[in-house]
Amino acid sequence: VRRADELPTVGVGASVTRTPVGNGVLTAYAVGAQISSYEIDLFGRVRSLSQAALAQYFATAEARKAVQISIVASVANAYLNVLADDELVRVTQETLKTREESYRLTKLRFDNGVSSELDFRQAESLLEGARATLAQSQRQRTLDQNALVLLVGQPLPGDLPPPLPLDNQQIAVEVPAGLPSDLLVRRPDIRASEQQLAATNANIGAARAAFFPRISLTASFGTASTELSGLFKGGSWAWTGTGQLLQPIFDAGRNQANLDVARANFDIALAQYEQSIQTAFREVSDGLAG
Repeated sequence: VRRADELPTVGVGASVTRTPVGNGVLTAYAVGAQISSYEIDLFGRVRSLSQAALAQYFATAEARKAVQISIVASVANAYLNVLADDELVRVTQETLKTREESYRLTKLRFDNGVSSELDFRQAESLLEGARATLAQSQRQRTLDQNALVLLVGQPLPGDLPPPLPLDNQQIAVEVPAGLPSDLLVRRPDIRASEQQLAATNANIGAARAAFFPRISLTASFGTASTELSGLFKGGSWAWTGTGQLLQPIFDAGRNQANLDVARANFDIALAQYEQSIQTAFREVSDGLAG
């Protein structure tokens, strides 16, 4: 949209003009092509706005990549959580079987007067605790699977291959030593911040150009006649051209304020760019520590 402002807009139109003249009415017909107010961008105002819009587009594209990477990581984490829940449910079921067997033996000893009621109640308490833990583990497994379905955006396929055990997932990767830190500039969040910085810098150029004269051109070419039947006769061709130069003199400080805002936005974008780099260093350090 912004790039289109760098080129003239050409259209075709027809008009009828009726003007009172003395006791009569003068009617004029016109048909032709027209160039709308086309700004001759001598000082780069329109070009700077186009560059700012392009940088904003690139920033949005990088943000999309960051979201995509985040979704992939979230799906992987949710899937591993479900596998961990399966392992926990399996261990809890084995514990429950052990508690049931211990409860059966303790009850048998209590019924034959070999053990006290305290031992029997303790075994009963351990059994109920194992049952409660199993119910909680099964509930957590359902919650984590629901989270995975939400991230995938559809029910999980029924023909998924059986998962590997957690200790065979091979998710731990050794990071080789000596990797250059400039690899961080490939991160989409840093690249998005960099494009935002470029956009705000281009906006400064557009705000600065607003102090200079603005030249616009309007032109039309076609036929004109006082009679509709004479529009396409010989000698009816006509053209008009209008050039306008506008030099701001007094605008109540609007242009200066816009320039101040553009510079402030650049400072904000610069701080955010630096913050994204510092955040990236921290996340890498946290990952290596982990």
